[in-house]
Amino acid sequence: LSYRQVAPEILSPGGKSPRSPPDRARPQTGLGSRPLTLQGLRGRKSERGLVIGIGGGATLDALRATGLGSIEVVELEAGVVEALPLLYRGREDPLADPRVRVRINDGRNELLLARAEGRSWDVIASQPSHPWLMGAANLFTEEFFALVRDNLSEGGTFGAWINGTHTDTESLLAIMTSFERVFPGGLLLSAASTANPTKSLLLLGGRSPVVWDLARMRERLAEPALAAALALHDVRRVEDLLARAEAPLAALAALDPDAANTDDNAFVETRLSRRFDWADVDFGKIEERLPRNAPVLPPLRGELDAAALLDSVAAAAGPDGTPVYRRKLDRLLAQLGAAVEPILRETLDAELTLRAGEPADPAVSRLQSLARHHPGRAEPLRALGRHWARRGGDLAAAAAAFEEAWRRSGESSDAYDAARAWHSLDREASWGWRDRIPPAESDRFPRIAVYDAERALAQGADRGALERHERAVRAYRDTREGRKYARIDRVLADLATALGRDREARAYADADRRRRAARAGELVRLAETALGEGRLSDAQGALDGAAGLLPGDFAVLRLQVQLARARRDAPATAAALGEIQHWARTLERGVAAENRVRAELGLPLRPPRPAPTGLVAGQPPGG
Repeated sequence: LSYRQVAPEILSPGGKSPRSPPDRARPQTGLGSRPLTLQGLRGRKSERGLVIGIGGGATLDALRATGLGSIEVVELEAGVVEALPLLYRGREDPLADPRVRVRINDGRNELLLARAEGRSWDVIASQPSHPWLMGAANLFTEEFFALVRDNLSEGGTFGAWINGTHTDTESLLAIMTSFERVFPGGLLLSAASTANPTKSLLLLGGRSPVVWDLARMRERLAEPALAAALALHDVRRVEDLLARAEAPLAALAALDPDAANTDDNAFVETRLSRRFDWADVDFGKIEERLPRNAPVLPPLRGELDAAALLDSVAAAAGPDGTPVYRRKLDRLLAQLGAAVEPILRETLDAELTLRAGEPADPAVSRLQSLARHHPGRAEPLRALGRHWARRGGDLAAAAAAFEEAWRRSGESSDAYDAARAWHSLDREASWGWRDRIPPAESDRFPRIAVYDAERALAQGADRGALERHERAVRAYRDTREGRKYARIDRVLADLATALGRDREARAYADADRRRRAARAGELVRLAETALGEGRLSDAQGALDGAAGLLPGDFAVLRLQVQLARARRDAPATAAALGEIQHWARTLERGVAAENRVRAELGLPLRPPRPAPTGLVAGQPPGG
């Protein structure tokens, strides 16, 4: 409802929103798709699913994209069900699916009725919000888990979401330990974005321990509907799914075997509701307590691609290479043992060193040496390319690294990375690398829709082609990755302009400006931190990114002066000060802005400049 109130200007005449709400949230999509992915490991087909708590419908939507014959939803609040169609305006309402039946009831009460009636489900997904809230807290207790087990069919799978917001490690351990008592052989997976990988977690378990049969898992992942749901969050291979594993629950429960969250002790409900700091869960404190030989992966059957798994772990670690991933990597390498080649170990260790913000030169030299001494391997070059693109701010060097990686591997992912690196430098070079990706593999890289649309605009494509590209870009914008892509609203604005839809073009241009300002603000903060810590290369990379998003922004210009001063580069300092005047709207404002920065740095101030002949002071050329 609020979506239409807040942004009615971007609703097209047909009633569909260019933003196509709601976003397909990673935790809820994973909660629906991952338990089903595990189904079939014992050779039986899943027929019936149950969702406890409908929320925004993402879990239900994920289950609908599968071959389940029926899906039941139990929701405590009737108003949530009534509001759901408003969120799906312009998209298919999941409640309209004939397989879906909704019951307004308390989750535990519904399970008690089902047990008495002899009903059971192959997949049960539980997604209440916070484990300390009244109405939700009793869906995280040991007795509730036992009730779920009683309602699972033989070979069925249960997935429970834990929101890491306003949670502490003691409460998390109590929930996980109770879950493991009821579902021996359970597994903890990350379900969050790379920015905070353990803020949102999934517990998976069954009536008996499940050995993950990799061959059967690959069969499930090949199912088109399930593959599409998982691909929204970069899960395309079994190894991508396993990269999200944090540990078998037995290893975590062993840290505090007496911990429990039960109906009788109400440990989490009474503990968290009394806290006032409202901090997010710090999974690193739990990770620190795990022994180095504690496993990361569940028991496996079949051949695992260790290189693909490590590559997925590196991608999931995000750009900062948090210490949590360092410790997880150590445990993973200990578990994989001889299956991991030395070059893979060294490459991943060097890459995480770079992401952690440690001195770059030694790690870069290690990767360059690995690339020279292993001319047939692409992994060190990919790590170098990612470093130069993310932290080093040298996109030309990143492009060269990805190009060489492609020559060694021939893999489409390397061509795509080369296209991404070139995109900000040379659009035609970017399009050339995009053309190296076979059409059959283009769906793996949804951002290609943006590149193709830009090329169509540049080459003056006809209206029909532009409309097709617009649909593809809108579909990309509906994904989590697309929503974060800085240029997507700008491209949609250009497409709307070319198609003569001026009102929509203005709305997208405004959204683009807001998006660029928000991202530039993040980069400015990163640059300030790096500058304060003496990481000048990192500061330069962040500032280059911010300047590309907001040319002439005063905060960026001021930091560029500070960076030049930190490098003791007088010519660069003078040039950076000159840029402040260059971007000012008037001569007076330019001198005033420059003097503000000079005063901060203790530099002599410039005297006010007289207005050029024929101009009124304070008025730019041309009136």
